[in-house]
Amino acid sequence: MSDSKTPEETINETSLTQEEYNDLYGDDNEENFVDIDDLIKSGTRFFTLHQYDMAIDRFSHALSILVNQYGELSPKCAPVYYYYGQTLLQKAINQSDVFGEKMGENVQIQENSEGITPKKSMNRFSFQGDEEDEEENEEQEEDLFESAWEILDICRSIYEKDTTIEGQKKLGDVIKTLGDVHLEDGNYVEAAKYYEDGLAILEKVLEPENRALAEAHYKLALALECNDEGEKAVTHIKKAIIVFKKKLEALEKANDTTGKGKKAADNETIHAQEEIDGLKELLVDMKKKLVELKSSLKKNLDVKQMLTNSFKPQTNVTSSGPTQINDLSGLIKKRKADDSNKTENKEKDKNKSEDKKEEKEEVKTPETKKIKIDNETKEKEENKEAK
Repeated sequence: MSDSKTPEETINETSLTQEEYNDLYGDDNEENFVDIDDLIKSGTRFFTLHQYDMAIDRFSHALSILVNQYGELSPKCAPVYYYYGQTLLQKAINQSDVFGEKMGENVQIQENSEGITPKKSMNRFSFQGDEEDEEENEEQEEDLFESAWEILDICRSIYEKDTTIEGQKKLGDVIKTLGDVHLEDGNYVEAAKYYEDGLAILEKVLEPENRALAEAHYKLALALECNDEGEKAVTHIKKAIIVFKKKLEALEKANDTTGKGKKAADNETIHAQEEIDGLKELLVDMKKKLVELKSSLKKNLDVKQMLTNSFKPQTNVTSSGPTQINDLSGLIKKRKADDSNKTENKEKDKNKSEDKKEEKEEVKTPETKKIKIDNETKEKEENKEAK
């Protein structure tokens, strides 16, 4: 999916006439008018070639002239603010992508009386101080994001005062681009907020099948996904798909109508077919993204459910695990208690036996004594008779 509109696309949409240019830049100084026109076109060309340093030089120069002529917050400066802010953002993104991979020109942005111009430092190979170089590059990258934000925010403040439909369209684009700055800078909460605000404006002034709406929904989905709001992200991916389908239907219908009575090689027909083919590819990508989001969402739900279940108390005894050990401990304790009871019972039985034995002995003793006495008496009587 393409990013925000390029400066060239925006210029083509406005299609200013010579009279409109004179009204915008003033016809009292033809030299300045020609310079600004050339600077904007040159900046646009460098932007499309991804030569962002040169584009920054051209747009900053043009903006400097306009600000000097009309003031910083003049509506006449707004379009160039937008081009300039976009270019700074793209340079920051490009620098972030290649960070740490190339040792080339270290481009530093310095502001002079005419605006911002690129300054190139000498190429060098170094085996020491790499950490310092990385820190310097990171600071420069942060400065680019910050500069892009500041320029685009000025542009936003200008378009907020423009209540026309065209002005509101541009305001929505600018706010959406501010969301891009936050997204690329890793501030996903703020990115989502700006995408929502930009989308709310664009939905009021654009046709339902406008691709800018699909782009806004898609980028909002990315920000929400990065912010762990998968369900909302799925919703906006679905809305992006709906917009693309509507656009595709409109293009195919228009292409069928245009194709009648014209040669197949007609430029307009070829262009329409190319756009249709491109949309079909985007739809495939969107559907893949939707499947990916749903799959990720399901995995997250499964993990949460598993974690929730792991903290629930277990009421059933299983054949393995800690609960079995606890049960064995209970059995051991119970067995020990049973053994102890048996021992006590044996002790009691033994004591009872001894008591009975003693009682028995006590019963037998008097009888024995009586027999002995009787025998002695009988013996004495016999002795007496014998005498």
